[in-house]
Amino acid sequence: MTGGYKRYYRNDITLDRVRKLIDYDPETGEFTRKATTSKKIRPGGKAGGINVNGYKVVSLDGRVHLAHRIAWLVSHERWPEHDLDHINGDRSDCRLRNLREATPYENLWNRTLQRNNKSGHKNVSWSKPVQKWEVRLRRNGRQIIIGYFDDLEEAARMATEARLKYHGDFAR
Repeated sequence: MTGGYKRYYRNDITLDRVRKLIDYDPETGEFTRKATTSKKIRPGGKAGGINVNGYKVVSLDGRVHLAHRIAWLVSHERWPEHDLDHINGDRSDCRLRNLREATPYENLWNRTLQRNNKSGHKNVSWSKPVQKWEVRLRRNGRQIIIGYFDDLEEAARMATEARLKYHGDFAR
């Protein structure tokens, strides 16, 4: 993986086994049980729930799997190489058109505004030493300072332009 960044995912279930246990609807992103695996789980019932991080998960053979990765496996007949990005930012939306492969950096670029952001704009912060709004972002592990601005709205516009230039399709 790029930049020494590692993620560990459970890829220990086969495509054949998944297809025996559940159906996946790529239009709705919903999973339906095909097989009875316990007294509580019956064929035809919805499979999956939402975990504490907001991701849809599916329990298969007693192990919990991220539903978007299972959706990718079923649709593309292979596990994704790196991360999967939810294009609209909704971690529970597993529709196939909302998923795309992404490097760890690309996945970070598509993040929403962080809760602790004080400017109200992504990539814009107040620089105390300069006493201006600073626009900076990261590209493949390197920090890029776009500039310093007196006006917050001008800084926000420059941040948007910089994200489009440096992050392309993954710019939010």
